[in-house]
Amino acid sequence: MAKTLIYVTLAKAIEEGYIKSLEQKVVDFIPELKGEFANEVRVIDLASMHSGMEWTEPSLNPFSVLAKTYFVKDLNKLILDQPFVEKPGIKFQYSSGNTQILSILIERATGEKITDYFSKHFWKKMNAEQNAIWQLDSYESGNNFNPVTYSQLSAIQLDLNFSNLHRFKFYTCQKFYAKSSTQERDFV
Repeated sequence: MAKTLIYVTLAKAIEEGYIKSLEQKVVDFIPELKGEFANEVRVIDLASMHSGMEWTEPSLNPFSVLAKTYFVKDLNKLILDQPFVEKPGIKFQYSSGNTQILSILIERATGEKITDYFSKHFWKKMNAEQNAIWQLDSYESGNNFNPVTYSQLSAIQLDLNFSNLHRFKFYTCQKFYAKSSTQERDFV
């Protein structure tokens, strides 16, 4: 569920011009990325999980980066310390680390916390029946998620009951179709 919310929030940030396009380099927003290929990673590489970041998921290794995400005090630092070791855009590798980096990127691009930006542009506009609950590790530090939070970010936690889920789908589809009817789209 969290990935979907991040992706629609990313689309809104692009629509508003905070991010030029999916082809924009991530280092434009997060210059401290690490690894041989860090300067090559594009927004689309993170969104499509083709970033080349060193990450293993799932992992049963109690010393893995994924395991550490449960316990570290500064999740963003841990995530941003992961190097990009393969050429981006080539190989799919599922990674919740990519989503975390997208959250950081959106916050830096917009100057707003991801939760505030999502609420302003989606939750409030779709006239949700109830307030959303988006669990954060630390609002002050900007640590949005960790695996514990992911497991808790369920439809119930977000109050995405059927009515609110329908409103969200209707609102996002309505916005997309209104725009797509006035522009030619390339879905390749």
